[in-house]
Amino acid sequence: MKSKRWIKGLAVLVAAVLCFGFTGCKNIENPARTPFASDGYQGEDFEKTISALKEAGFINISTETMLTYSDDKAGTVGKVTIDGSHSFLLDSVYENNVPVVVAYYTMLDKGEQPEESEPEGEVAQPTGKEKLEVTFDIEVTGEEGKPVFVIETNLPDDTELELSLLWDDMFSYEDQTAIVKGGKAKSEPFTDNGEPLSGYSAFGITMFPASQPESVQSIIGEMGEYLTGSMVVTVDTYSYVWMEKTFGTEQEKPQEKISEDDMKAVIENALAAGFGDDYSVSLEGVVYTANVWQDGMAATALLAKDGNADAVVIWEQIRQTTTAATEKLQKLLEDNGHRDHLVVVNVLNDTNKENILLSVVAGMVVSDCTA
Repeated sequence: MKSKRWIKGLAVLVAAVLCFGFTGCKNIENPARTPFASDGYQGEDFEKTISALKEAGFINISTETMLTYSDDKAGTVGKVTIDGSHSFLLDSVYENNVPVVVAYYTMLDKGEQPEESEPEGEVAQPTGKEKLEVTFDIEVTGEEGKPVFVIETNLPDDTELELSLLWDDMFSYEDQTAIVKGGKAKSEPFTDNGEPLSGYSAFGITMFPASQPESVQSIIGEMGEYLTGSMVVTVDTYSYVWMEKTFGTEQEKPQEKISEDDMKAVIENALAAGFGDDYSVSLEGVVYTANVWQDGMAATALLAKDGNADAVVIWEQIRQTTTAATEKLQKLLEDNGHRDHLVVVNVLNDTNKENILLSVVAGMVVSDCTA
Protein backbone atom coordinates (compact mmCIF):
# COMPACT_ATOMS: atom_id res chain seq x y z
CA MET A 1 0.00 0.00 0.00
CA LYS A 2 2.88 2.34 0.75
CA SER A 3 4.20 1.86 -2.77
CA LYS A 4 0.81 2.58 -4.33
CA ARG A 5 0.39 5.76 -2.30
CA TRP A 6 3.86 6.86 -3.35
CA ILE A 7 3.11 6.23 -7.02
CA LYS A 8 -0.12 8.18 -6.78
CA GLY A 9 1.64 11.10 -5.09
CA LEU A 10 4.30 11.18 -7.75
CA ALA A 11 1.71 11.18 -10.50
CA VAL A 12 -0.03 14.20 -8.97
CA LEU A 13 3.30 16.01 -8.56
CA VAL A 14 4.34 15.49 -12.16
CA ALA A 15 0.89 16.39 -13.49
CA ALA A 16 1.03 19.71 -11.68
CA VAL A 17 4.29 20.57 -13.41
CA LEU A 18 3.31 19.35 -16.85
CA CYS A 19 -0.07 21.03 -16.89
CA PHE A 20 1.14 24.49 -15.92
CA GLY A 21 2.72 25.60 -19.14
CA PHE A 22 0.23 24.13 -21.58
CA THR A 23 -3.22 24.97 -20.15
CA GLY A 24 -4.03 21.37 -20.97
CA CYS A 25 -5.79 20.21 -17.83
CA LYS A 26 -9.29 18.93 -18.51
CA ASN A 27 -10.67 18.51 -14.96
CA ILE A 28 -11.55 22.14 -14.11
CA GLU A 29 -15.26 22.37 -13.39
CA ASN A 30 -15.76 26.16 -13.54
CA PRO A 31 -13.00 27.51 -15.78
CA ALA A 32 -11.77 31.08 -16.03
CA ARG A 33 -9.02 32.06 -18.48
CA THR A 34 -6.39 34.69 -17.83
CA PRO A 35 -6.91 37.71 -20.13
CA PHE A 36 -3.19 38.56 -20.02
CA ALA A 37 0.16 36.95 -19.22
CA SER A 38 2.06 37.67 -16.01
CA ASP A 39 4.04 40.46 -17.68
CA GLY A 40 1.12 41.94 -19.58
CA TYR A 41 -0.61 44.15 -17.03
CA GLN A 42 2.13 46.45 -15.70
CA GLY A 43 1.15 50.09 -15.99
CA GLU A 44 -2.49 49.35 -16.84
CA ASP A 45 -5.36 51.06 -15.05
CA PHE A 46 -6.26 48.85 -12.09
CA GLU A 47 -10.03 49.21 -12.55
CA LYS A 48 -9.78 48.13 -16.19
CA THR A 49 -7.58 45.21 -15.13
CA ILE A 50 -10.16 44.10 -12.56
CA SER A 51 -12.92 44.42 -15.16
CA ALA A 52 -10.92 42.28 -17.59
CA LEU A 53 -10.45 39.60 -14.93
CA LYS A 54 -14.17 39.63 -14.09
CA GLU A 55 -15.11 39.38 -17.76
CA ALA A 56 -12.75 36.41 -18.02
CA GLY A 57 -14.77 34.66 -15.32
CA PHE A 58 -12.80 35.21 -12.11
CA ILE A 59 -15.10 35.79 -9.14
CA ASN A 60 -12.76 36.00 -6.13
CA ILE A 61 -10.83 39.23 -6.74
CA SER A 62 -9.37 41.44 -4.02
CA THR A 63 -7.04 44.47 -4.09
CA GLU A 64 -3.96 45.72 -2.29
CA THR A 65 -2.30 49.12 -2.45
CA MET A 66 1.34 50.05 -3.06
CA LEU A 67 2.71 53.50 -2.22
CA THR A 68 4.36 55.69 -4.84
CA TYR A 69 5.56 59.28 -5.21
CA SER A 70 4.78 59.29 -8.94
CA ASP A 71 1.57 60.85 -10.26
CA ASP A 72 1.96 58.80 -13.42
CA LYS A 73 1.98 55.49 -11.56
CA ALA A 74 -0.95 56.27 -9.23
CA GLY A 75 -3.91 54.06 -10.10
CA THR A 76 -1.87 51.65 -12.22
CA VAL A 77 -1.26 47.97 -11.56
CA GLY A 78 2.01 46.92 -9.98
CA LYS A 79 1.39 43.24 -9.37
CA VAL A 80 -1.21 40.53 -9.95
CA THR A 81 -1.26 37.13 -8.25
CA ILE A 82 -3.56 34.29 -9.28
CA ASP A 83 -3.96 31.34 -6.94
CA GLY A 84 -0.88 32.53 -5.05
CA SER A 85 1.39 32.72 -8.10
CA HIS A 86 2.93 35.74 -9.85
CA SER A 87 3.75 33.68 -12.97
CA PHE A 88 1.03 32.70 -15.44
CA LEU A 89 0.41 32.57 -19.17
CA LEU A 90 -2.09 34.29 -21.40
CA ASP A 91 -5.24 32.14 -21.60
CA SER A 92 -4.19 29.90 -18.69
CA VAL A 93 -7.12 28.03 -17.17
CA TYR A 94 -8.03 28.18 -13.46
CA GLU A 95 -11.07 27.42 -11.34
CA ASN A 96 -13.06 30.64 -11.36
CA ASN A 97 -13.03 30.95 -7.54
CA VAL A 98 -9.24 30.88 -7.02
CA PRO A 99 -7.98 33.98 -5.16
CA VAL A 100 -6.87 36.81 -7.41
CA VAL A 101 -5.08 39.82 -5.88
CA VAL A 102 -4.56 43.04 -7.84
CA ALA A 103 -2.01 45.36 -6.24
CA TYR A 104 -2.08 48.93 -7.52
CA TYR A 105 -0.24 52.15 -6.76
CA THR A 106 -1.62 54.98 -4.64
CA MET A 107 0.03 58.34 -3.97
CA LEU A 108 2.08 58.80 -0.84
CA ASP A 109 1.15 62.02 0.97
CA LYS A 110 3.71 64.78 0.53
CA GLY A 111 4.56 64.93 4.21
CA GLU A 112 4.47 61.19 4.75
CA GLN A 113 7.65 59.16 4.74
CA PRO A 114 7.83 55.38 4.52
CA GLU A 115 9.04 53.63 7.65
CA GLU A 116 12.73 52.93 7.70
CA SER A 117 14.84 50.79 9.96
CA GLU A 118 18.32 51.83 11.01
CA PRO A 119 20.96 50.17 8.83
CA GLU A 120 23.68 48.29 10.70
CA GLY A 121 26.37 50.17 8.78
CA GLU A 122 26.89 52.29 5.74
CA VAL A 123 26.35 50.34 2.55
CA ALA A 124 27.31 51.72 -0.83
CA GLN A 125 24.19 52.08 -2.96
CA PRO A 126 24.10 51.50 -6.72
CA THR A 127 23.39 54.65 -8.69
CA GLY A 128 21.50 53.26 -11.70
CA LYS A 129 21.96 53.66 -15.47
CA GLU A 130 24.60 50.94 -15.25
CA LYS A 131 24.39 47.17 -15.11
CA LEU A 132 23.88 45.71 -11.63
CA GLU A 133 25.02 42.10 -11.20
CA VAL A 134 22.66 40.85 -8.50
CA THR A 135 24.18 39.00 -5.55
CA PHE A 136 22.69 37.25 -2.54
CA ASP A 137 24.36 35.77 0.54
CA ILE A 138 21.94 33.69 2.62
CA GLU A 139 22.42 32.83 6.28
CA VAL A 140 19.98 30.53 8.10
CA THR A 141 19.35 31.33 11.77
CA GLY A 142 16.47 30.75 14.19
CA GLU A 143 15.28 27.76 16.17
CA GLU A 144 15.69 24.23 14.87
CA GLY A 145 12.91 23.55 12.37
CA LYS A 146 11.83 27.21 12.40
CA PRO A 147 14.36 28.86 10.11
CA VAL A 148 14.92 32.59 9.78
CA PHE A 149 16.72 33.76 6.65
CA VAL A 150 19.12 36.70 6.76
CA ILE A 151 19.84 37.99 3.27
CA GLU A 152 22.76 40.18 2.25
CA THR A 153 22.37 41.70 -1.21
CA ASN A 154 23.61 44.52 -3.40
CA LEU A 155 20.09 45.43 -4.45
CA PRO A 156 19.21 49.01 -3.46
CA ASP A 157 17.51 49.94 -0.22
CA ASP A 158 13.71 49.68 -0.22
CA THR A 159 13.76 46.78 -2.69
CA GLU A 160 10.84 44.49 -1.95
CA LEU A 161 11.80 40.80 -1.91
CA GLU A 162 9.19 38.08 -2.07
CA LEU A 163 10.28 35.10 0.00
CA SER A 164 8.93 31.57 -0.15
CA LEU A 165 9.77 28.25 1.43
CA LEU A 166 8.90 25.12 -0.51
CA TRP A 167 8.80 21.42 0.24
CA ASP A 168 9.54 19.19 -2.75
CA ASP A 169 9.12 22.33 -4.92
CA MET A 170 5.37 21.97 -4.62
CA PHE A 171 3.99 22.89 -1.19
CA SER A 172 4.66 26.40 0.08
CA TYR A 173 4.69 26.73 3.85
CA GLU A 174 4.03 30.44 3.57
CA ASP A 175 5.04 33.47 1.57
CA GLN A 176 6.61 36.53 3.12
CA THR A 177 7.81 39.95 2.03
CA ALA A 178 11.06 41.53 3.22
CA ILE A 179 12.43 45.02 2.52
CA VAL A 180 16.14 45.63 1.90
CA LYS A 181 17.68 48.10 4.35
CA GLY A 182 21.39 48.73 4.58
CA GLY A 183 22.09 45.87 2.18
CA LYS A 184 20.20 43.35 4.30
CA ALA A 185 16.74 41.82 4.57
CA LYS A 186 15.39 39.31 7.07
CA SER A 187 12.49 36.89 7.07
CA GLU A 188 10.19 35.97 9.91
CA PRO A 189 10.46 32.36 11.15
CA PHE A 190 9.03 29.83 8.68
CA THR A 191 6.92 27.07 10.23
CA ASP A 192 4.44 24.39 9.24
CA ASN A 193 1.36 25.92 10.87
CA GLY A 194 3.44 26.68 13.94
CA GLU A 195 5.17 23.31 13.97
CA PRO A 196 8.86 22.78 13.13
CA LEU A 197 9.69 22.01 9.52
CA SER A 198 11.32 18.79 8.34
CA GLY A 199 12.36 17.28 5.04
CA TYR A 200 13.84 18.80 1.94
CA SER A 201 13.16 22.51 1.62
CA ALA A 202 14.04 25.21 -0.88
CA PHE A 203 14.16 28.88 0.00
CA GLY A 204 13.22 31.16 -2.88
CA ILE A 205 13.64 34.88 -3.49
CA THR A 206 11.76 36.70 -6.23
CA MET A 207 12.01 40.39 -7.13
CA PHE A 208 9.75 41.93 -9.76
CA PRO A 209 10.85 45.41 -10.95
CA ALA A 210 7.27 46.41 -11.77
CA SER A 211 6.27 46.21 -8.10
CA GLN A 212 9.22 48.25 -6.77
CA PRO A 213 9.11 51.88 -5.61
CA GLU A 214 10.32 54.56 -7.98
CA SER A 215 13.60 55.00 -6.09
CA VAL A 216 14.46 51.36 -6.77
CA GLN A 217 13.23 51.40 -10.37
CA SER A 218 15.52 54.34 -11.09
CA ILE A 219 18.44 52.02 -10.33
CA ILE A 220 17.28 48.63 -11.68
CA GLY A 221 15.05 49.94 -14.48
CA GLU A 222 11.26 49.82 -14.71
CA MET A 223 11.56 46.66 -16.83
CA GLY A 224 14.65 45.39 -15.01
CA GLU A 225 16.84 46.47 -17.92
CA TYR A 226 19.83 47.28 -15.68
CA LEU A 227 19.82 43.88 -13.94
CA THR A 228 22.32 41.19 -14.87
CA GLY A 229 23.79 37.99 -13.46
CA SER A 230 22.94 34.32 -13.08
CA MET A 231 19.84 35.04 -10.97
CA VAL A 232 18.21 37.34 -13.51
CA VAL A 233 15.49 35.83 -15.71
CA THR A 234 14.64 37.68 -18.92
CA VAL A 235 11.46 37.10 -20.91
CA ASP A 236 11.27 39.24 -24.03
CA THR A 237 12.17 42.73 -22.73
CA TYR A 238 11.24 42.17 -19.06
CA SER A 239 13.79 40.98 -16.51
CA TYR A 240 13.22 39.87 -12.93
CA VAL A 241 15.24 38.22 -10.16
CA TRP A 242 14.79 34.61 -9.07
CA MET A 243 17.04 32.48 -6.90
CA GLU A 244 16.57 29.27 -4.98
CA LYS A 245 18.67 27.70 -2.24
CA THR A 246 18.13 24.14 -1.05
CA PHE A 247 18.57 23.37 2.62
CA GLY A 248 17.16 21.13 5.35
CA THR A 249 17.31 17.55 6.50
CA GLU A 250 16.55 14.55 4.37
CA GLN A 251 13.03 13.30 4.83
CA GLU A 252 12.18 9.62 4.86
CA LYS A 253 12.14 8.21 1.35
CA PRO A 254 10.40 5.00 0.33
CA GLN A 255 12.92 2.22 -0.17
CA GLU A 256 10.86 0.13 -2.57
CA LYS A 257 12.03 0.08 -6.15
CA ILE A 258 9.36 0.92 -8.71
CA SER A 259 9.41 -1.35 -11.74
CA GLU A 260 9.77 -0.01 -15.26
CA ASP A 261 6.08 -0.71 -15.87
CA ASP A 262 5.10 1.14 -12.69
CA MET A 263 7.29 4.08 -13.68
CA LYS A 264 5.70 4.15 -17.11
CA ALA A 265 2.28 4.14 -15.41
CA VAL A 266 3.27 7.17 -13.31
CA ILE A 267 4.17 9.13 -16.43
CA GLU A 268 1.01 8.01 -18.26
CA ASN A 269 -1.23 8.98 -15.33
CA ALA A 270 0.37 12.41 -15.14
CA LEU A 271 0.00 13.02 -18.86
CA ALA A 272 -3.60 11.76 -18.92
CA ALA A 273 -4.52 14.23 -16.16
CA GLY A 274 -2.96 17.09 -18.08
CA PHE A 275 -3.63 16.28 -21.73
CA GLY A 276 -6.49 13.80 -21.92
CA ASP A 277 -5.72 11.66 -24.97
CA ASP A 278 -3.14 14.02 -26.44
CA TYR A 279 -0.01 12.15 -25.37
CA SER A 280 1.98 8.96 -25.84
CA VAL A 281 4.64 7.23 -23.73
CA SER A 282 7.22 4.70 -24.84
CA LEU A 283 10.22 2.95 -23.31
CA GLU A 284 13.20 1.94 -25.40
CA GLY A 285 16.14 0.53 -23.51
CA VAL A 286 16.71 2.96 -20.65
CA VAL A 287 14.93 5.98 -22.19
CA TYR A 288 11.31 6.95 -21.45
CA THR A 289 9.91 9.20 -24.19
CA ALA A 290 6.78 11.23 -23.44
CA ASN A 291 5.19 12.98 -26.43
CA VAL A 292 2.57 15.68 -25.82
CA TRP A 293 0.63 17.94 -28.16
CA GLN A 294 -2.19 20.45 -28.08
CA ASP A 295 -4.21 22.37 -30.66
CA GLY A 296 -2.50 25.59 -31.64
CA MET A 297 0.98 24.61 -30.41
CA ALA A 298 2.54 24.75 -33.89
CA ALA A 299 0.98 28.17 -34.54
CA THR A 300 2.35 29.48 -31.23
CA ALA A 301 5.83 28.21 -32.10
CA LEU A 302 5.68 29.82 -35.54
CA LEU A 303 4.61 33.17 -34.10
CA ALA A 304 7.36 32.98 -31.46
CA LYS A 305 9.94 32.27 -34.15
CA ASP A 306 8.70 35.33 -36.06
CA GLY A 307 9.11 37.48 -32.95
CA ASN A 308 5.49 37.96 -31.84
CA ALA A 309 5.84 39.32 -28.28
CA ASP A 310 2.95 37.40 -26.70
CA ALA A 311 3.99 34.16 -28.40
CA VAL A 312 7.61 34.62 -27.29
CA VAL A 313 6.50 34.89 -23.65
CA ILE A 314 4.22 31.87 -23.93
CA TRP A 315 6.87 29.78 -25.66
CA GLU A 316 9.47 30.67 -23.03
CA GLN A 317 7.07 29.53 -20.32
CA ILE A 318 6.51 26.28 -22.23
CA ARG A 319 10.29 25.77 -22.38
CA GLN A 320 10.66 26.43 -18.66
CA THR A 321 7.81 24.20 -17.52
CA THR A 322 8.78 21.37 -19.87
CA THR A 323 12.33 21.58 -18.51
CA ALA A 324 10.99 21.52 -14.95
CA ALA A 325 8.81 18.52 -15.78
CA THR A 326 11.74 16.46 -17.05
CA GLU A 327 13.76 17.36 -13.96
CA LYS A 328 10.91 16.13 -11.76
CA LEU A 329 10.55 12.92 -13.73
CA GLN A 330 14.30 12.33 -13.68
CA LYS A 331 14.34 12.75 -9.91
CA LEU A 332 11.50 10.26 -9.61
CA LEU A 333 13.56 7.71 -11.51
CA GLU A 334 16.59 8.32 -9.33
CA ASP A 335 14.59 8.16 -6.08
CA ASN A 336 13.21 4.79 -7.11
CA GLY A 337 16.39 3.01 -8.12
CA HIS A 338 16.49 3.84 -11.85
CA ARG A 339 19.49 6.17 -12.05
CA ASP A 340 20.47 4.54 -15.34
CA HIS A 341 17.24 5.69 -17.04
CA LEU A 342 16.52 8.99 -18.80
CA VAL A 343 13.31 10.92 -19.47
CA VAL A 344 12.66 12.79 -22.71
CA VAL A 345 9.63 15.07 -23.15
CA ASN A 346 8.79 16.09 -26.71
CA VAL A 347 6.27 18.79 -27.62
CA LEU A 348 4.91 17.75 -31.00
CA ASN A 349 3.55 19.73 -33.93
CA ASP A 350 -0.23 19.34 -33.52
CA THR A 351 -0.71 19.44 -37.32
CA ASN A 352 2.01 16.90 -38.09
CA LYS A 353 3.01 14.74 -35.14
CA GLU A 354 6.09 13.46 -36.92
CA ASN A 355 7.69 16.85 -36.26
CA ILE A 356 9.06 17.80 -32.84
CA LEU A 357 8.75 21.45 -31.80
CA LEU A 358 10.64 21.15 -28.52
CA SER A 359 12.65 18.32 -26.99
CA VAL A 360 13.97 18.31 -23.42
CA VAL A 361 16.08 15.58 -21.79
CA ALA A 362 16.61 15.49 -18.03
CA GLY A 363 16.28 19.27 -17.69
CA MET A 364 18.27 20.17 -20.82
CA VAL A 365 16.73 21.60 -24.00
CA VAL A 366 18.22 19.61 -26.87
CA SER A 367 16.13 21.07 -29.68
CA ASP A 368 13.81 24.04 -30.11
CA CYS A 369 12.23 24.88 -33.45
CA THR A 370 12.07 28.58 -32.56
CA ALA A 371 15.81 28.90 -31.91
